[in-house]
Amino acid sequence: MVSNDDVPLITAETLQYRLDTHNFGKSGGQRSSLTRCAEKYGSFRSELSSKTPDAEVIEKSKICLVREVELFDLEMTKLILWQHNLERQANRNQVAEAKREREIEDIQLQVRDCRALANRSMERRNCLSEYESLANVINENHPASSTELQQQIDEIQSEISTLEEESASKDEILKVREAQYQLLIQYMLDLKQSLKEDDEQNEHEHEDEKGVDGEITGNNNNKPQPMEEDDLYGDL
Repeated sequence: MVSNDDVPLITAETLQYRLDTHNFGKSGGQRSSLTRCAEKYGSFRSELSSKTPDAEVIEKSKICLVREVELFDLEMTKLILWQHNLERQANRNQVAEAKREREIEDIQLQVRDCRALANRSMERRNCLSEYESLANVINENHPASSTELQQQIDEIQSEISTLEEESASKDEILKVREAQYQLLIQYMLDLKQSLKEDDEQNEHEHEDEKGVDGEITGNNNNKPQPMEEDDLYGDL
C-alpha cells in the first residue's frame, strides 16, 4: 500500500496546468500530455531493463514514446501560440479599452454640452413664452403700437423742451422785473427824500417870513402838503 507521503502534492499551479492542458478525467493522462509521455517512458525503460528483452517490443515502445513526445511538443507549441495569441488579444483589449474609455469621456463631454445646450434652450423657450405672454397682455391693455407710443413720447419731449424754454424766458423776464422793481423803489425813496428836503426848506422860509411880517398869512392852507409814507407804498 502506498503511504500518503509518497503521493505528490497537488498545488494550485498543477491544477491550473491540468485545466489548461486538458490533462484530467482520463486514466493515464490525455494524449500528448506530459503524464502520457512519462507513462510511455516508463514502459520503454521497463522493456529495456527486462530480463528477457524483446527487440521488437522495445522498438514499438520507443516509437510510442517518440510519438508521444512529438505530440507533447506539438501540443506545447500550440499552447505557446495560444498564449501568445492571448497576450496579443489582451494587448488589443487594453488598447480597445483605452480607446473605449476615451470615447466614453468624449461622449460624456458631448452629453454635458448637450445638457447645457438643452438647459439654455429651455431657458430661452421660457423667456420667449414669458415675452409672448407679456406681449399679449400689453396688446390687450394697451393696443397702441410702439410707433405711436414713440411718437407720443417725442411730442411730450418736444412739449417739455418748449416749456423749459418758456420757463427760462419767464425767469429772465422775472429777473428783469425784479431789477426794475428795485430801481422803482430806489426812485421812490429818492423822491420821498427830495420832497422831505423841499418841505424842510419851505418851513425854514415860512419861519423867516413870519419873523419879518409878525403874522401868518391865511394862504398856508392852499400850499401843497407832503405825501404820507403809507400813501406812497399803498399801491405796491
